[in-house]
Amino acid sequence: MKTKFLLTVSILLSISSSAAAPARADRKQPVPETQLDDQTKLTLAQALVGEADWNAPDHVAISWVLAKRWQLIEEKAPGKMTFEEYVRAYAAPLKTKSARTKWVQALPWGELPPDGKLAPFTKHWDRVRELVEQWADGGIPDPCPQAVHYGGAMDHPGKAMKPVNCGKTLNIFYSQHRW
Repeated sequence: MKTKFLLTVSILLSISSSAAAPARADRKQPVPETQLDDQTKLTLAQALVGEADWNAPDHVAISWVLAKRWQLIEEKAPGKMTFEEYVRAYAAPLKTKSARTKWVQALPWGELPPDGKLAPFTKHWDRVRELVEQWADGGIPDPCPQAVHYGGAMDHPGKAMKPVNCGKTLNIFYSQHRW
């Protein structure tokens, strides 16, 4: 009797937990899990803050553009570069050494110290890290599947690039007719 009861409870718990959280197969993971260690997530989060400050719509759209571009490279030349290497190569704030980009590059993967220069940004940084975790797990859909490039108003994309709407973003996102 006790065994039957425990089996019933176990089955009910597994049914309720699977109903509460969608199976991972239902989610579209942006890049393979093997490419998403903590160092890569840190690099992506730093790039997002560097490219768009604390604007979450930009963060989501930029993450997806970077993933799509890396996947194209991976298809053409498997193993040529990791996703982290691609983010470092593509995101200008990770390559320059201004006071602001040095600050962005110093952000850690984890909680910010409660005192010091970074303390006022704790809630913002926590949200960016949470967004990166959700995105990496496939929990945030691509807001503009046609976008393959982004840039600021000062950038001059090629003639094949056409602006696309990715929501309330600071950056301009582009599709490309001949990708």
